[in-house]
Amino acid sequence: MKKYRSRGPSKGEGPRSRTAAAAAEAATGKGPLDSGFKRKKHKKQQQQQQRQQQQRSKIALGEEYTGYCPWRERPHGGPLPAIDRVIVNEYIQSCSNCSSSSNSSSSNNNSSKSSSSSSSSSSNLSSALCPSCFFSLYIKKRKPCLLRLVSNEDSSSSSSSSSMHTPNALAASNALTKWRDIGYLKAKAGKDIIDVEIRGPQGAPSFGKGQYQQLPFGEVLQRLQHGDASLYVTTQRIASDQYGPKAVCGAPLDVSLAGDFPKAPALAGQLIVSQFNIWLGASSKGSSTGLHHDFHDNFYCLLRGAHEGAVRRARQRALEETIRELQQQQQQLEQQQQQQPAAAAALKAVENKLSEAEAELDECLEEALAAAAAAGDSSDADEEESSCSEMYLPASWFHEVISYSNNKNLKETPEAAAAAAAAAAAAAASGSGDTAAKGDTKEDNVHIAFNIWLHPPSSNATFEKPYCDSFWAQQQQQQQQQQQQQQQHAEGDSTSVNVRSKAPKGFNSATLSAEGAAAAATTTAAPSAAAIAAAAAAAADAAAAACPLKPRRRAEKLRGKPHSKRLMTLRRLVGVMKK
Repeated sequence: MKKYRSRGPSKGEGPRSRTAAAAAEAATGKGPLDSGFKRKKHKKQQQQQQRQQQQRSKIALGEEYTGYCPWRERPHGGPLPAIDRVIVNEYIQSCSNCSSSSNSSSSNNNSSKSSSSSSSSSSNLSSALCPSCFFSLYIKKRKPCLLRLVSNEDSSSSSSSSSMHTPNALAASNALTKWRDIGYLKAKAGKDIIDVEIRGPQGAPSFGKGQYQQLPFGEVLQRLQHGDASLYVTTQRIASDQYGPKAVCGAPLDVSLAGDFPKAPALAGQLIVSQFNIWLGASSKGSSTGLHHDFHDNFYCLLRGAHEGAVRRARQRALEETIRELQQQQQQLEQQQQQQPAAAAALKAVENKLSEAEAELDECLEEALAAAAAAGDSSDADEEESSCSEMYLPASWFHEVISYSNNKNLKETPEAAAAAAAAAAAAAASGSGDTAAKGDTKEDNVHIAFNIWLHPPSSNATFEKPYCDSFWAQQQQQQQQQQQQQQQHAEGDSTSVNVRSKAPKGFNSATLSAEGAAAAATTTAAPSAAAIAAAAAAAADAAAAACPLKPRRRAEKLRGKPHSKRLMTLRRLVGVMKK
């Protein structure tokens, strides 16, 4: 049995050398015993610093956020001012209201006066606003107004030195000039399939409460012309992904009527469009949208019919503060409930108060129009399409729109009475009043409107840069690419030749002889089943005679002659999936 004795210190490894090594390890901080502990401690410190930095960045993000938020608006006491009626000229770069930054306060004070004077004299185009002034006076200030767009003829006739050619002018688009003609809509988009809301036979007092069905656009227009109040065309379904909708409009605006309106209206400046919509209905008694608000800025263009509108600012701030305080009390009592069972009764009482406050908030929103009208806290706009057919409404403004097929049931206002008297006088002077009334009965049954939803600007927006980042611009670029692909696909389907599908497989339709071309011409002249069959047979014979290759035969009974076990396995899987 071997015995081992402990080895003593080797040469150069005495106490003095070990002391020097320990001092070196202490200096470098990489000792053999405590190196792992120090690394863990250092890692924890780094993680804690990262969490603190993330928390500070979150707080800074919330404080520095400059995007649009409807609840940042402070409540204003007293009744709301009357809605302005303004004239906007999309063909000019500057107007009489444009001023330097030093005189911005005086221009803002005089904006309401200039807008009222422009509405009183519609022929006076000198007081028309340019898109830049319209943005600074109404869009940036989140102020609704009624619009009248200046046409190209009026703009060219006016003595404006800053007039320019604007291809994106909304006033010159076919949407505002040709969509009033129902025959034009039928001829251009009558075959498009759209989503239609189906309501009762007498219609419904509000939108969005019926079932939806897909019908041809031409059939919908035909039924609306005959006074069918059970149909209403609203927003269309649009395919979307995790980033939002893939297009800015649905049928029939996506392909058939895509070129009838500007994709970036000059009226909106650099604001990015969220969605285009067309609204159609037939209701002589009026159909209401109900009190609601939109998440986007709205340009509403009335093309045919009449409407009554009432807007109200969202000012239920007191109820929201009450709900917030009750929620804080509820959280405190929930924390105390874990320690004190006696707090259950108090918690239940607070929950009851919270539900009552929320119910009061809902009632406030539903009854806002009636209560605000009684207290003088609303701005009702009863207008006709002859005076101002466009309306701008910022996001988060509560509003209700009652649509009529004609203006017979519209409230009698001085402007409406004057317009009706002028129309009657013109009809009497021309001597064709009865004929026009009889001829336009079907046209008067249809209510048509076109609206544009835009993404609201940031709080520190300018006319040149309305947003704080490029998020909406990137999304718009993707939507435009997908829209172009969809249009190209639709155009390719419409221009595809049907003769190619008639020829045998393996041949090209370009090898048709003169006989096949003559047969195809006869089919276009007299389209019938026999002629089409004769043309297809002649084309096949001519192609077979011209081409030396023989067409490949199809395996007609492939199911009875499997070529591999893999094919049989795939067939079994297909059968299981069918079951």
